[in-house]
Amino acid sequence: WATATIQDAAMLTQIYAAIGAEAVFTFDYMKPGEMLAETRTLTPKQMVYHRGKVMVRGYDHLREEERTFRLDRIVGGNHGTA
Repeated sequence: WATATIQDAAMLTQIYAAIGAEAVFTFDYMKPGEMLAETRTLTPKQMVYHRGKVMVRGYDHLREEERTFRLDRIVGGNHGTA
């Protein structure tokens, strides 16, 4: 986390709050090779660290299934929790 920014810390705080409250977390996600980010809505269940990357895992409301998202691909900030 030597390269983490204030925005990264704020996003982690918001995700952990959503996990604790079992709340929805909405964000823009940039998939590899894509030119535009896609807005995703997730009910996050846990944070995981895998192969040097921090990820959030939870129920993706768009895909209607459990999904995992890399934090370094979340762009545009958090749209809030509900």
